[in-house]
Amino acid sequence: MAEQSANRGITIGMGVVILVGVAISFLVTSVGDWELSDWVVNLAGVVLAVVLFVVAGQGRALPERLAPQGQSARRLRALSIFAIVAFGLVLLIFVGAELTGGFEATDGPIAGVLAAGLVYMVGQLSDANRAIKSGG
Repeated sequence: MAEQSANRGITIGMGVVILVGVAISFLVTSVGDWELSDWVVNLAGVVLAVVLFVVAGQGRALPERLAPQGQSARRLRALSIFAIVAFGLVLLIFVGAELTGGFEATDGPIAGVLAAGLVYMVGQLSDANRAIKSGG
C-alpha cells in the first residue's frame, strides 16, 4: 500500500514538473510572439500533465509493477543512475539556454518532460535500492 502511494506521488510529481515547464515558457518568453507550434507544444504539455493527474487521482500510478529482485534490481539501479545523470545534464543545458537568452517558447514543456523523466528515474532508483536493501 505504501509503495502504491509512493508511485502515485511519483506520477503527481511528473505532472507538476511538466506544468512548471509550461509556466516557465509563459513567464520568460513573450506570448505575443508565439507561433502555432509553440502553442501546440505547450498545450500538449498541459494535456500530458492533466493525464498524469487523472491517472494518479484514479488510484493508479505510472510505475505500476512489481519491485525488481536480485540481479534485475542491481541493473535497474545502474541504469537509473545513468539516466538521472543524463537527464540532469540535458536539463542543465536548458537552464544554460535560459541564462544566455536562447530559451524558446517550446523549451519549457520539453524541459518539463525531461524533468518528469528524471522524477520517474529517481522513483525507479528508489524501488531498486529498496529491493536491494530488503535482500534482493
